[in-house]
Amino acid sequence: MLVWLWPFCVGLVAPPSIAMTTGGLVGLYIDLHVTTPFGLDVLLGVAIAYLANRLMHHNVIELSGGAPWVFPAVGAAVGVGAPLVFVLLATIVFDLGPWSGSVLASMLVNGVVFALLLWPLTRALAALTGHTGRAA
Repeated sequence: MLVWLWPFCVGLVAPPSIAMTTGGLVGLYIDLHVTTPFGLDVLLGVAIAYLANRLMHHNVIELSGGAPWVFPAVGAAVGVGAPLVFVLLATIVFDLGPWSGSVLASMLVNGVVFALLLWPLTRALAALTGHTGRAA
């Protein structure tokens, strides 16, 4: 789901508490509007925000400088991994509904969109908030 891009962008820019709260709220919003097991989207939103924050803290991703291929590569990996992790978590709690759609198509679309949008959205968020992503 494309909505998982927002917690990842916030996780790259904001301190952990703000990032994980944002991931939780985005997940809660999804959980309240989608018929999937309640709490899975919250869990995934918080995990994505935490992952992004740790990647920024350990200098895997840098907002200023760094290799130009890193943002698209990480974005694609998260975009492909998020739907896969969601479907696997849903399977663990015996909800096979997410398997009814095309998981592969969702993974591919998310991967491409995350790769294209991660850099501009993160830069815009950093410019709007004044956060540099270095607070950990």
